[in-house]
Amino acid sequence: RAEPGKRTRENRFVIHKHIIGKKGRVRGNDHDGLRGKACCESRNFYTCRSGFLGITFASFADLGQQDRRVRHEESGAYADSFKLPFHVIQYTIQFSGIKAFIPAPGPRDYRFWKDFGDNYKKRTYNYPCMQLSADVLAQFNHLERSGALETLDDLRKENRSLERIITDATLLVSYTDVEAMLGFFISQLLDYFIPRFLVFVIQPPRGKHIRQFCYRNLKKADDTLDETYYEILRTHFKASPGSISLANLQKALPPDTLGADFLQFEPEIIFPMFGIGGMYGTVILGSKIVDQKYTEQERKYVDRMIRFLSVSMQNGLHYESSITDPKTGLYTHDYYMHRLEEALAHNRRHGTRSGILMLDVDHFKRFNDTWGHVTGDEVLLALSRVLVKTVRTEDCAARFGGEEFSILVTECTPEKLMQVAERIRTAIESLRIPCGESQLSVTVSIGARMVDGLPGISPMILIGDADKALYRSKGSGRNRSTLYVQGLLERAFILRNSR
Repeated sequence: RAEPGKRTRENRFVIHKHIIGKKGRVRGNDHDGLRGKACCESRNFYTCRSGFLGITFASFADLGQQDRRVRHEESGAYADSFKLPFHVIQYTIQFSGIKAFIPAPGPRDYRFWKDFGDNYKKRTYNYPCMQLSADVLAQFNHLERSGALETLDDLRKENRSLERIITDATLLVSYTDVEAMLGFFISQLLDYFIPRFLVFVIQPPRGKHIRQFCYRNLKKADDTLDETYYEILRTHFKASPGSISLANLQKALPPDTLGADFLQFEPEIIFPMFGIGGMYGTVILGSKIVDQKYTEQERKYVDRMIRFLSVSMQNGLHYESSITDPKTGLYTHDYYMHRLEEALAHNRRHGTRSGILMLDVDHFKRFNDTWGHVTGDEVLLALSRVLVKTVRTEDCAARFGGEEFSILVTECTPEKLMQVAERIRTAIESLRIPCGESQLSVTVSIGARMVDGLPGISPMILIGDADKALYRSKGSGRNRSTLYVQGLLERAFILRNSR
């Protein structure tokens, strides 16, 4: 609000004499901009007590639109349009020591000039408080010396970083597979830096085995970290959550806690991974290839992305646990049947062929009776590891029930399917399971069945045919593979029933 009759050097705005009128008097009717009578002489100053200057000036500018009739008392003329168009920067308002530039009025917008008989084009603007070029330069130099411009630049970088994090996090949470999440996370790091070493140490929600994903120069590696260090880091982060540098970690831990096998990876920053149930993993980030320290912006980006990754990965791990067998880590029977239905539909649509394998451990009941069920579980676990290493990533290995296993081999021919079956059989035959001073071994019998797109074929028919081939392998002496061949009469019977 404007308080009339006061001159001040602070918090003031200038109203030019050609707007108000030379030695004139402007009368307003209790408006937000002017209250009561405002006695104005040439270049009179008004104290502005409003917290927001824009409201005060806009209210004053809208006097004419609010049907506020302004009368010049010497001439008796009225100005019923008092609007300020924004097209030429001409006025300066000083408010709280900061100058804001306000557009000057255009000549066609003021019937006020016509009422007073003034020629707007002949007027000059030579305000004592308005030396625009010098003031702008002075203000710029002041901001530069105070560091405000540098702070503004940092805020802009921070804003761009936050916008990118939001975009990356939106894409990250769309993944359901843990490997895909890590692949996306690593691809985003390439835009910032390349660490010498990177490892994700994860404790799954089900099972005691720690999962590790190690990378060297952002390429997958076979390195592993001693699991005792995970317990050390877990104890530390429970007391002090938040990322920590290696130097500060060594100060917080007792001397020689981190051995040479840990320091050989050249870790620089360690991040915890927290989920719903607390900490369930850690990320160890090695030094950069360019031998430079991580900037604050890089560290913030990694820290924030790991927070999103922690939540997404925990969801992915819980999803994995719902479709995997807790004892062997292979897929469950239900998930396998779902994948088999998808493969059958894909073959019908695109005319491709797949195959399934049914495996059964030979004389497994006798093995359990001789060596015990605990040793039998060790055999099943070792056998499942062989299956995971033998089949492709796009294939599906599942525990079908008890000592029976089944594998879906996508995009294959009968010859390729039998090659996979023999590769699995020979790998299991050469497997040795330690039991005290003894080395135990087992064999498997395998039945194979091709999956094509013929009508009338269902997943249950495929499983039944593979079981027939499995029984033929057992009846032929075990430890062998047999391919089920569908006869002509059987195919005709299936085709007739499908109509």
